[in-house]
Amino acid sequence: TREERLQNKPIIRRSDVTRSGSKHVKSGLGQTLESLDWSQKEFLVTNTEYLVTDTEFLVTNTEYLVTDTEFLVTDTEYLVTNTEYLVTDTEYLVTNTEYLVTDTEYLVTDTEYLVTNTEYLVTDTEFLVTNTEYLVTDTEFLVTDTEYLVTDTKVPGSIPGAVEGQVYKSTGKLISLSEQNLIDCTSRYDLISCDGGSLDPAFDYIIDNGISSEDQYPYQGRAGSCPFSSGKVAANIKSYVDLDYGDEEGLLDAVISVGPIADGYDASLDSFSFYDGGIYSDSKCSSEDLDHAMLVVGYGSEGTQNYWLVKNSWGPDWGEECYIRLARNRQN
Repeated sequence: TREERLQNKPIIRRSDVTRSGSKHVKSGLGQTLESLDWSQKEFLVTNTEYLVTDTEFLVTNTEYLVTDTEFLVTDTEYLVTNTEYLVTDTEYLVTNTEYLVTDTEYLVTDTEYLVTNTEYLVTDTEFLVTNTEYLVTDTEFLVTDTEYLVTDTKVPGSIPGAVEGQVYKSTGKLISLSEQNLIDCTSRYDLISCDGGSLDPAFDYIIDNGISSEDQYPYQGRAGSCPFSSGKVAANIKSYVDLDYGDEEGLLDAVISVGPIADGYDASLDSFSFYDGGIYSDSKCSSEDLDHAMLVVGYGSEGTQNYWLVKNSWGPDWGEECYIRLARNRQN
């Protein structure tokens, strides 16, 4: 019986267990652990109540008890695979997962997960993507399809920039114009049904009303009630011109002679959303389904590759500090 076996076995107390320089554990009889037969070793491990009176000591200080046996485990694997020796309530291991999972990337419980797993969005929280059901822009609201069309950066990112370039050419002053002004106030110009990348309604609005500066009408990230005041107009335009569709030579002439030009793009591809540098070209990019707009500000070459230098509005963490070099003369 268990009682008989215990009577025939030497009892090892906590005070009898020492750690020598050779890391051999000694019993009360002065024997090393290696000299014990298997039944004695089994006794040493399975009858821990006779080794120490404080079972917590066994868990936290196991190197002093079984350092030279196959049962020694010094990491969390022992907690998981041998829980009957360490805890009586295995549910504790489940509900207190900080003892089981130490890699914090698996313990994210808030919107940081959306940021660190960027298959559905980019790190700039002002960026709006077409898969809006996965996106919380500032942890304040979910963007619906209609709101997406209103707050899509095609308008604030390209139209004000094109007008800013003309203001600078005319006055020598670089004034940041209000993106939010266009977001809030262009609904009656049919801007939310903007089809095929047409930016004309935004230009029409500026012709009729002018546009405020960014300081007077700061960016909010969503459509508001249009508190526009005609007394706070920072810039006006008299007209605009649409370039011929797909005419890269005409675009080049316009960039050289006129200044920054607002252009439409297909921004639906992951390769575009997560562009991080280099000269961009993707054969799957559509020339007809245009859902975004940016600002062509220049052009250049790298080796044998020609490119357009284009400014996006998704913040400095996107692309080459908010710029993209888009392949030129590729009929795109």
